[in-house]
Amino acid sequence: MATITARKLNKYYVDKKTKTATAVLYDVDFEFPHAKTTVVLGPSGCGKTTLIKTIAGLLPVDDGKLYFNKKDVTDLSANERNVALVTQEYALYPHLTVFDNVAYPLKIAKVPAEELRRRVNETLEALNIGLLSSRKIRQLSGGQRQRAALARALVKEPEVLLLDEPLSNLDKETRTKLSFELKTLFKKTGATVVYVTHNDEEARFLADVVAKMDNGTVTLVADAADYYRNVY
Repeated sequence: MATITARKLNKYYVDKKTKTATAVLYDVDFEFPHAKTTVVLGPSGCGKTTLIKTIAGLLPVDDGKLYFNKKDVTDLSANERNVALVTQEYALYPHLTVFDNVAYPLKIAKVPAEELRRRVNETLEALNIGLLSSRKIRQLSGGQRQRAALARALVKEPEVLLLDEPLSNLDKETRTKLSFELKTLFKKTGATVVYVTHNDEEARFLADVVAKMDNGTVTLVADAADYYRNVY
């Protein structure tokens, strides 16, 4: 599993009309420990989603370096990083079954059929949707769709699992239930987890480490127990 380290990361967006550049990430420095859940906490618009997309390799940085362990991944594409990303939009194929959606990344990776079936079925069972494997995505509830999205990410066995507000579209009861399941799953997988939210209650429950963001930079990285002991 990977320790994720950033050194002076900067990301700018340029206004096409005025040609002026705005820093969305500014001199970002952090070290997120391996096999732990780091929750990135901050208000809307502070740069959380941009940060997680740069870790995923979906957005290039303009300056700085990003490392997984001691390997420089700054210029590697998303496909060259052993990462998986889950967002609030699910990003599933509605015309495919749950099984085929979850199996998709393994098919792309040309995983042998027997191993593919085993990994998909085990992951579906872990997320309590094994009985839904033959259903189409459009037949599922919001909570079931998010479980399918999580299964598709976990079946890849990523060393880094990234989650961007994954529960924000769900009702409170479903969010609470999934939060408990996620906490258990994170421990089982052993992956390095980076979880983005603006929900302090969610962060307090899930985090091993808290990373505070504000105005495009990481202002604090702290052990979650120490952080909340001082806050409360």
